[in-house]
Amino acid sequence: MIGLKDVWVRYPDGVYGLRGVDLKFEGGFLAVLGPNGSGKTTMLKVMACILKPTRGSVFIRGVDPWALPEDKLLGLRRRHIYVQEKPKMLKGDVLYNVAYPLRLRGVSRDESHRRALEALEELRISRLAEFDAKRLSAGQARLVSIARAIAVNPEVILFDEPTAYLDRDNRRLVLELLKRLKDRGVGLVVASHVGEVAEIADEAITLEQGKITGRSRRKGGSEN
Repeated sequence: MIGLKDVWVRYPDGVYGLRGVDLKFEGGFLAVLGPNGSGKTTMLKVMACILKPTRGSVFIRGVDPWALPEDKLLGLRRRHIYVQEKPKMLKGDVLYNVAYPLRLRGVSRDESHRRALEALEELRISRLAEFDAKRLSAGQARLVSIARAIAVNPEVILFDEPTAYLDRDNRRLVLELLKRLKDRGVGLVVASHVGEVAEIADEAITLEQGKITGRSRRKGGSEN
């Protein structure tokens, strides 16, 4: 589904975010582990086709996304959703924020609101529907950003530290949601520095200084 071949990312300041990364993601649940600065966020942005690598190739279903016309690339990005670590909220209430991506996709107002409320309910925050999104706490904004992603029912969601800013109960809530999304057939790529994510993933890779330094796969809860 998503392939990276000898991918390098060099930022304008000369720092390398990725160094010769090879990866094939064919669905399921992939955990991307590593400390801050290891390249996790860079990898997710490359896989989401919002950051073009300096060198190397990216393939989505065998196609180079950067060779596509802009409208086709936009359509691809709308099927592969990247949820950043520090979510940005639009001006307006929470319901508007969650429904907005659906409206961009041509979904009617009533249907957008219905699906947005369903997503908020799944995160147990429907009580915040009419709350000013700009006044949310960091933890609340994190949950709203997750609801916004699942509401559009994408093929793949790339989560950057989805349990950041959350208390224990809400971390557990998000981990259970990840399991359900996997069971629904949504592809998941989850960057995290906590072991809880790796415990429920099908496969885990470890990044250090922009390189993949470890891989493990789990079946039926046991590591191979």
